[in-house]
Amino acid sequence: MAKTTFSTLFFVLLLFTFSSCGQNRTNNQPATQTTETVQQRVFRPVLIPDHLTETADRAAFLAVRFWDTFDFSDTGFLDFPHIIEQAFAEYLSVLPHTTLEIANASIRAMLTRALTEDETGKMYLHFLGLYNRYLHDPNSPFRNEEFYITVVEHIIENDIDDFATITRAKFDLEMMLKNRVGTIATDFTYITIGGVRGSLHRLSRPFTILYFHNPGCPACEEASRMMRESPFLNHLLETGRLDVLAIFTDDDLDWWRQNQGHISPLWINAHDSPRVIRSQTLYDLRAIPSLYLLDRNKRVLLKDADVMTIHHYLYNLGEGRELF
Repeated sequence: MAKTTFSTLFFVLLLFTFSSCGQNRTNNQPATQTTETVQQRVFRPVLIPDHLTETADRAAFLAVRFWDTFDFSDTGFLDFPHIIEQAFAEYLSVLPHTTLEIANASIRAMLTRALTEDETGKMYLHFLGLYNRYLHDPNSPFRNEEFYITVVEHIIENDIDDFATITRAKFDLEMMLKNRVGTIATDFTYITIGGVRGSLHRLSRPFTILYFHNPGCPACEEASRMMRESPFLNHLLETGRLDVLAIFTDDDLDWWRQNQGHISPLWINAHDSPRVIRSQTLYDLRAIPSLYLLDRNKRVLLKDADVMTIHHYLYNLGEGRELF
């Protein structure tokens, strides 16, 4: 059998320093008393059987068995959070290589063990914090709402004795279920920079990039630049196969009108009218920019994706050839 781990995606592990804690013996202490130390824990990955040679099979095995060697009842691991975090990051790097069903079953099983094996509840809450930071933070390279939905459902279903955690989980679940991949995106009306009124669902091209942005936002300007300078996306726009609906959702329309430099003339440049996207939380806009890829029927293909992910998705539909 061979020991195998998957490389962590986009993750830089911060090195922590730590030392042993002890008590010095005194002349009054018995000679038989030994110095007490905090022993560092070690995470030992499971071994993948040699007969599993396909990537999908190995990933499935690791997803199911990754935490087999971890003692969730040993709260001493919490004194060495970097060890837990490194293992956790490697675990998350495995999950995208298997099916959603296997990944979510793995997450549920892992959380159930953390909840039931540690009577203090500290290990469960520690892992909940990691899941939130890695899967739900808008800036995390591991962000994955489909995985995090499983986490908050586990919190709600088990009704843990932590009101703040339960309340937050219910809110997060409500927001993540809005405009979920595979559902029809919520319709709204808009007014273009030229005063033309329209609505999302009346757009008829095969694909729509729904682009929520703000002028002056550096990340928005970079996303706009990448889309403006993409020959592939511009070709789809010019041949009528793609719309980019750029929506300004804040209140200062004068600021919006005065800052149009990052908007392509090929896009539909508009503001939210009558300002309901934020006031009624039609979309989860925790971070700007926020981009969705929709099909002709406004079904969500990609949610809160980056420009390169959208580009690759559309390109791969035609395997580098014409889309239709």
